[in-house]
Amino acid sequence: MGILKIGVVGCGRIGKLHINNLINSVPGVQVVAAADPMLDKSGAREWLAERKIT
Repeated sequence: MGILKIGVVGCGRIGKLHINNLINSVPGVQVVAAADPMLDKSGAREWLAERKIT
């Protein structure tokens, strides 16, 4: 089985928690995308860029 690529909707406090858990605790998973209507205002864009997530 290959790598499962995942996109996450919502990059607030809980969304970031889910992304960190997926990256650090779930083998065979790659978070490749995220969406949030407040992406620029929340500072999430920079946080995602540090993790190479678009």
